[in-house]
Amino acid sequence: MAPPTSVVLSVSMHSTSVPYLLKYNIAPIEGGVILSIWEPAVKNEVRVKPFLFMIRYRLPSEAEAMKLLADYLATYKARAQIPQEI
Repeated sequence: MAPPTSVVLSVSMHSTSVPYLLKYNIAPIEGGVILSIWEPAVKNEVRVKPFLFMIRYRLPSEAEAMKLLADYLATYKARAQIPQEI
């Protein structure tokens, strides 16, 4: 399995710029690949896994995985730029 790759998104939220770090990995499996995307976080007494979230997709090819990753990152960045009411 290849080491995870990091994607840093600089996302403007309100008037500050907050960098987000997402990691992803594309692992070959029989009949395709698994695309994993996660946001790393430090484990603590509440968080037992080293991430805030993780999502996995089973896809037919690496090309399909890269397309989905690009779409995911575009959506993630666009959603993060929408001001959230507290």
